[in-house]
Amino acid sequence: MSKQQKNKKRKAVCPKVRPINKVPVNDFPTSYVGGFDSFGPTFFVWYALDDANLSEMPRTDEMDLRRTTMAELKEEVGDDIITHLCIRGDPPDSLDTVAPHVTNMLVENINAFPPVLGKFKSLQTLHINDSKFPNGIPDYISDLSNLSVFRITRSELSSLPSSLKNMVGLKTLDLSESWFEDALPACIFELTSVTDLQLNKCHLRSLPSLKFMTSLKKLDISYNEFENGSPPPVLAELSELEDLNLASCNLHSFPDSKGLPSGIAKIHSLKTLRLVNCNVDDLPGSLSQLKNLEILSLGMNKFENLPSVVCSFKELRVLSLDLFNQMKFSKI
Repeated sequence: MSKQQKNKKRKAVCPKVRPINKVPVNDFPTSYVGGFDSFGPTFFVWYALDDANLSEMPRTDEMDLRRTTMAELKEEVGDDIITHLCIRGDPPDSLDTVAPHVTNMLVENINAFPPVLGKFKSLQTLHINDSKFPNGIPDYISDLSNLSVFRITRSELSSLPSSLKNMVGLKTLDLSESWFEDALPACIFELTSVTDLQLNKCHLRSLPSLKFMTSLKKLDISYNEFENGSPPPVLAELSELEDLNLASCNLHSFPDSKGLPSGIAKIHSLKTLRLVNCNVDDLPGSLSQLKNLEILSLGMNKFENLPSVVCSFKELRVLSLDLFNQMKFSKI
């Protein structure tokens, strides 16, 4: 069947389908999904097709499934392979008919972890947003052995399964703006393969030992309020960390006697440090140990003068002093 005949058949089977070719298929930003509000809260799917005859970007369709069954979806897709899937609302079990080749999925507004997601064995990226999990995430999440990016954002969770630590291929874990009934599960900090951990707006007061996170390169713990207004001392255990975001953590100040030398100043691999809106008026001299620092963000603080320690950062390339302006240096 020619491509023209396929498109004609699609329109006949499901007239609600329309092409949206400008959507980037390798990501599912929340703002884009919000564009589907006209479909209401009922279940719908957006998908991208992997077709060898396509040029730069796969043909992408959106479909309102309020009046479309999964059988019609399968007929509409035909022999094409669905690689990217975006759904809102609790999906039916019959969704597994399109599971074999889906690598990227965004799920929004669900009230429990759908068992059908366990059938998507090819998933590499899973983003769950604006959802509730009163019974937590099931153990079989670790069966998604190809998963490298796992995001659960703006959601309510009772717990995470201990089996999460068995996901040895996981590189990015994002729990931003998620709420846990108790402290963050310990299994998060036993993920030896994770290189990017995002815990902003997670109501953190402290961090447990990070010694098992030997691969961690990027850590975002912004918008949390840590005890004593100081960076967690356990940050010193992250010997490979390159990017640390502490923005809006209300750190008050950084006196040398309050843990900074045993924390941030000992992360000698650090290249990017974000301290925006931390309510500080000076930086300690111990930060001069950060010999590899290239990017430093200090905006929206109480500095009357540029902290003298900044002049010791010989590799500094970008110094951000407020929200909108950046001063760029070849070297200091």
